[in-house]
Amino acid sequence: MMNLTPVKRSLRILTLAATVAMLAACGSDDNSDTDVVPPVDDNGGSVIVPPVEDSPQALTYVGTDTCLTCHSDKKSFLETNHNFMLNKVLEGKAPDYAFVDRSDMLDLLEGIGNAAGTPATWDDVSYVIGGTKIGMNFIDKHGYRMQGEKSSVFFSNPPIATSEEGTGDIYWCGKCHATGWKDYTYETGDNRNLNRQDDLPGMGGTFAAGGVQCEACHGSGSEHIKSPSKTNITRLATGRSTADLLAEDMAFGKPVACGECHTSYTEGAKMYPKFTSGFNAEFGGDSLNGRVPVLQESQSNDSGRIAGDTLKGLDPDTGIGITKKSNFHCSACHDIHKSPFNKDKPGHENAVKECSECHAGKKFADVGGMSQGAHEFFTECKDCHMPGLNHTFKIDLSHPSDDPYYFGDARDANNKPVWKQPFNSAADSCKKCHPDDYDDRAARVPSIHEK
Repeated sequence: MMNLTPVKRSLRILTLAATVAMLAACGSDDNSDTDVVPPVDDNGGSVIVPPVEDSPQALTYVGTDTCLTCHSDKKSFLETNHNFMLNKVLEGKAPDYAFVDRSDMLDLLEGIGNAAGTPATWDDVSYVIGGTKIGMNFIDKHGYRMQGEKSSVFFSNPPIATSEEGTGDIYWCGKCHATGWKDYTYETGDNRNLNRQDDLPGMGGTFAAGGVQCEACHGSGSEHIKSPSKTNITRLATGRSTADLLAEDMAFGKPVACGECHTSYTEGAKMYPKFTSGFNAEFGGDSLNGRVPVLQESQSNDSGRIAGDTLKGLDPDTGIGITKKSNFHCSACHDIHKSPFNKDKPGHENAVKECSECHAGKKFADVGGMSQGAHEFFTECKDCHMPGLNHTFKIDLSHPSDDPYYFGDARDANNKPVWKQPFNSAADSCKKCHPDDYDDRAARVPSIHEK
């Protein structure tokens, strides 16, 4: 079978997120009609176009290094989290991450339940999932995701290994961790892709490159590199449809929108074999994103992962967007070619816009029951409007936090609400600083900001 993984170099191990961007533009980010063209050589001679071999495929991936030949102002992307979402282990060495060394993380693993056992060296690991911001997971030499007593690393201080029951899970996450992913088509009679990456039995499909690269968000560059034009590359992806994914090419080469990945697996994700999301199965249509699940305390910081759902602002009972930002694109605030996690590093300044750039002059109200000065000097907008990294933004303190007003009608087997309304309650926005009396405080404050 074919080995579809390209060879990658040192820092550019994962050649290009939007996060999942997935978010921002190809080349210059202005809205002019002038096409971005390749550079001219030093003598003012012919235009420099990197050589690309002809291929019988309708769409092929040219790789991030090729994109950067023209779009050199986007090279900071190589240092972002998206670039390192899936890293191949080469020559028995840990992946080479930007700004940080993770070579000793393997020492934390114990009691791996996979048939391959606990890895003794990096030669026993085929790929690493993540490794820059929150943590990292490991794929064994047979392509299965490692599970067991201490199988995942969480970057606390110091880093610790956490457990996950299992004996090795099929790796099917490449839809969002890789570029050019095609599911292994296991259904009877479905011969669209009978290959597994690197011929590893645990791989649930194939991909063109690890990580969320340029072409994950902007689409295949094979036509664009031959004749650079805004008409043969996608600036902001609108998302692949169920029909796209059911097609013979399984949407290979088409751009992936942020919302295809920044959603919960049960709601917005379109999974093989039907490629119909849970949200669309209930409400019809062929849209992106879904309702916002009620997160448990242990999931309080998981909202960034489902940012597309919280930003979409859907009423869980009608499926209709009801917030002012329901039609926003992630790039309204994010520059996916930069890393907010590395905002103190050169080239990553202004990775995320300040709220005040759009909401200038907002001041806290001087009202009874609230300390104007404390809020002014000790809080940021995101502390209250984006708790747990959610992208709901709106705060509504009109009811006690456990009131049905804040939830959808659906209940689970324990009669607990399943979905949230797309706005924050006092428990969401105030509890972190006022753990004992957040609802009482909220009830005494008629308005947080001056009107």
